[in-house]
Amino acid sequence: MTGWIPFLLACGVATLAQGDAPSPAAAGVTRPVGVDQAPSRPAANMGWVVQPSAVLTAADDLNFQGLAPALARSLRYYKRLPPQQTFTLGDQTYTAAELAASVALFWDTIHRFRGAERQRLLQERFQVWESRNPDGGAFFTGYYEPLIPARLQPEGGYQAPVHGRPWDWAEQDGRIGRWQGDQWQPYPTRREITAAGAQALAGRAPVLAYVNPVDLFFLQVQGSGVLQMPDGRRQRVGFAAHNGHPYVSIGRILVNRGLILADQISLQAIRQYLAANPEQVTDLFNENPRYVFFRRIQGGPYGALGVALTPGRSVAMDLTQVPRGSLAWMETVQTDGTDSGRPLRRFVLIQDTGAAIQGHGRVDIFWGQGPMAEQQAGFQRHPGRLFVIVARRTALAGRPPLEDLARGLDPALLTGDTDAP
Repeated sequence: MTGWIPFLLACGVATLAQGDAPSPAAAGVTRPVGVDQAPSRPAANMGWVVQPSAVLTAADDLNFQGLAPALARSLRYYKRLPPQQTFTLGDQTYTAAELAASVALFWDTIHRFRGAERQRLLQERFQVWESRNPDGGAFFTGYYEPLIPARLQPEGGYQAPVHGRPWDWAEQDGRIGRWQGDQWQPYPTRREITAAGAQALAGRAPVLAYVNPVDLFFLQVQGSGVLQMPDGRRQRVGFAAHNGHPYVSIGRILVNRGLILADQISLQAIRQYLAANPEQVTDLFNENPRYVFFRRIQGGPYGALGVALTPGRSVAMDLTQVPRGSLAWMETVQTDGTDSGRPLRRFVLIQDTGAAIQGHGRVDIFWGQGPMAEQQAGFQRHPGRLFVIVARRTALAGRPPLEDLARGLDPALLTGDTDAP
């Protein structure tokens, strides 16, 4: 999510686009637009809690489909780091080489074994830490990559420019702004940019395309997306920079004003409200002073690790708390807004982050691109549990070479061919 924000965040869920600047390699995806965090209360059992390996199961709800590419990308990430770079998990410290070996050993376990033997080896070879929020569990939202109709020139409803990073954008001592003569000034807010219209960034920021104003706002919340022209051509754009102002969730504003009930907030609910109240759109959007700039990117979409995200398998968490790239087991539910939800129990890789994804037990699931992914992300707002999985050092001792353990994974994904530019 180094370029994305959860759905329930934009309107309330979060992405890097709305948060801190991402790493140079990361180019974003879209985050939720609703209420960014579940209600919480102080609890003594938050943080890392060691759990018995019996919580691990071979009953992945996708039957492991789509897991191999995600594993290969995390393995690639670890392999390009200095082998002795360290990561902390609970009271343990692991090197990049150990985490690479752990991911490869997991692949070897699920690839070569079946049934009861696979289950036994998972529990024998791996140890488990649960990441708990103040409520003693985890909270899950979703994000996606929007597919947005666009034009190269302003016409009809396509009047909102998708701006590249302005040439006068600068960062100094952690502050974002610009120099005017010898005076340092904050960059204009969204309200100031919107009020100035076409002249706001004229001559300072390139225009990549023109889109509907509502689509632009959600693109900025999500942090990245795919622009589709009338002739079918597509261009992926990702987070390049923001104007340095804080992110404010319009989803939270709508809930606080009593315009949408808290238990009904979703991307879909927010879009419906905006469509029914077009006269409020500009003022409501201007409540969020953050404005995001984009860049054209090839490949992807990319997360905070600089590797492509895998729908349904890549998740975003707080990378100051959780080792980036690590393997995890999640348990929650999934709903389309018309039912009480279906169990969601599968292995995932922690390959992204976001501004609203803070603290233990806060998880944002990447659902992919297009209308179906938007639907899944928009209604993903449920409690659950998240367990980080690392191989026991006894299991790593005397293991076969990494290349042997990784046999069967796509070599192209292991070489870094899909890394962000």
